[in-house]
Amino acid sequence: MAPSHHVGAIGFAELAAAAACGLRALGDGEMLSIDALLDADTARDAELLVRSLCARHGCALEGATVDPDGRGLLLRVRGTARKPHCADILDHVRHTCCELKSSAVSVDVIACIAFATHASAAASAEPGEAAAYHEHLFVGVDFASTEEEISALLVLDLLNLGSGYKLQLAACQLGRYKHGEWGSAFVCMLEGTEAAARAGPLTAVRMAGWTIEQTETHFQLPAATSEQGEARAREVRAALVELNSLVTSALRSAGEALLARGHASGGALVLSLLRSPPHADDSPLESDGSPLPGNVGPARRTSLPLTAASLVETLASFLPPFNDVGTRREGAGLQGGRACSCAAGGGSTAAAWRAERAVPILKKAQLLTASLHARFGGVRGQLELPEWRLVGVERLTVAADPVLPAVLRAEGCLLYSDSLSQLVDGGMPVGGADETEIRASTIVACEVIRVALGEHRRGAGPASELAPGHGRKEGNPGPSVSASELDLLLWGVLGKSGKHRHAPRHITRGIWWH
Repeated sequence: MAPSHHVGAIGFAELAAAAACGLRALGDGEMLSIDALLDADTARDAELLVRSLCARHGCALEGATVDPDGRGLLLRVRGTARKPHCADILDHVRHTCCELKSSAVSVDVIACIAFATHASAAASAEPGEAAAYHEHLFVGVDFASTEEEISALLVLDLLNLGSGYKLQLAACQLGRYKHGEWGSAFVCMLEGTEAAARAGPLTAVRMAGWTIEQTETHFQLPAATSEQGEARAREVRAALVELNSLVTSALRSAGEALLARGHASGGALVLSLLRSPPHADDSPLESDGSPLPGNVGPARRTSLPLTAASLVETLASFLPPFNDVGTRREGAGLQGGRACSCAAGGGSTAAAWRAERAVPILKKAQLLTASLHARFGGVRGQLELPEWRLVGVERLTVAADPVLPAVLRAEGCLLYSDSLSQLVDGGMPVGGADETEIRASTIVACEVIRVALGEHRRGAGPASELAPGHGRKEGNPGPSVSASELDLLLWGVLGKSGKHRHAPRHITRGIWWH
């Protein structure tokens, strides 16, 4: 199919403006031809500029060629940008984030490329760090079965909330970081979940009947306000009572949803998906439907691997605390004005992430999917799962929590409006459309960085050495960088470094976001 649109430009600024309009207008599977003259040191740099710009808008650059212009001053990049078909919920997350009209946050493509250049070495280091992280969860908890262990991990990730209560947690010496400071909502939730798991299996019945008193016992969060003490102490206690309510409501709503669907626990839900995934015909048949010679009886059926996208969609659709979906600000539609194809439809299968103004982030559902894969799929062997074959984990997006945008903003990859900067830098809670745009822009910036990091990992040699009129060899894209790898770099390495540890992070209070 020939491209239905064309963009020509001189210089990156002109290309960015023209391509933004052209790429936003593309529907699923449509193409845009690009012809740009760019000031770049090498052919690889010129191609990377265009490739990264396409990634910013959720498109892929195909058939790129780079040549000197007639005067030898600029490099001419030609290629075709294609918007991939939206096949599942993960595609929908990416497409919606890329197409969101954001007035509070913008993505600087050039800064993303520069950041990737400096971060490429760190991104390749210590591949086992993610596995080590998951190995340190629930230490000392004696699980009787894999179902119990998965249930505990599910509870931990559905309680990935509380960043807006950091100061109050610190004031009560809760949530102690490894380096000694107090106030980590994650540590508070981990310690509380571990304590709850030690007290017994986290079944659906137990979760559905969860009380504020149980939250106080296991998570050390007060269940009621107090009129005694100084005003500041009363304010701190009132905030933590609010956090107690969020934890309790999250556990109750998830437990009720599991019971409504006949699952004894969150672990039972996950295991049911692993053990009863979709099926496909395995044996070929004659044209009349009879088995081919050598096959006896009807065609055999065989299980297909469970995909990461299927697990994410199930979690988001079945369990309310995993359905973290933002909304666009009033009057702010999608950049191209079109919803991607997988969001079409409705009826009983329609979830909140399909709604007209919805901006699905689904951080918790993706985080649990990545956590399950890391803890069971590639680290600890078989356990009770004879075939843990969760596929497509590399297609997950980054887990857009407050640490990632803080690092990206410090590196110049994300630019905030003056009003949003005042809120974030002043430690004021951020919510609504501003919060949605921070999360969505974080995912978009990381998609650009992944493209740039992938280019740095290629082993094809400098693009400037390629023959004129030829670009990257088709079919040899080189090693890719998964979102989990980039997430670990931003959250686990740079986010904990001296340079970025104290970078201003936006705070929010609610059940959806951490």
